[in-house]
Amino acid sequence: MKALLALEDGMSFPCRSFTGPGEASGEIVFNTGMTGYQEILTDPSYRGQMVTLTYPLIGNYGINVEDVESDRVQVSALLVREYQPFPSNHRSCGDLAGYLKRASVLGIQLLGLALGGSTFKLKFGHRGCNQPVKNLLTGRVEITSQNHGFAVDPDSIKDKNVRITHINLNDNTLEGFRHLNLPVFAVQYHPEASPGPHDAAYLFSEFTQMMKN
Repeated sequence: MKALLALEDGMSFPCRSFTGPGEASGEIVFNTGMTGYQEILTDPSYRGQMVTLTYPLIGNYGINVEDVESDRVQVSALLVREYQPFPSNHRSCGDLAGYLKRASVLGIQLLGLALGGSTFKLKFGHRGCNQPVKNLLTGRVEITSQNHGFAVDPDSIKDKNVRITHINLNDNTLEGFRHLNLPVFAVQYHPEASPGPHDAAYLFSEFTQMMKN
């Protein structure tokens, strides 16, 4: 079935639909992961988004009932009949739920705002299980799983007790910070996903130790 993908800037692309007639709107994003397409499609954090997978061999190892992230496909279908403008600026959302959805529902961004900082929309969002992050405290590079379109502006945080601990090696944006006086630290990725050899497992040990102290 023929379909049409219409973008906010007026560009349109002819497509094929395999889901039948209908229409959908959402933010178009891309994911750089070479595996995990089943998890991506069923991940609730992608709800309301249209995902383009950059790896060419999608579907090469099939699917199974063990690797679903939810009970349904969350990604919007790439299928529209009539162009409808879709808000791309999170400041246009009138309530907290809408703001959190546009800011990608992450603790590091809430902490950044609480410390007087601000967030901004990334030119290219960080989505995929192969995002390189450098730990500035150790010099170690971690391979991380991420899914967000906004980041905290490090220059907007004036609190001198906030120390940047992690940066993204693709665009040098902030990926983690800690407070030197308060028992607070945060990262902009999913440490529980373990895309590499448990690269971020140490964060859970640090958090547990902080609770004990």
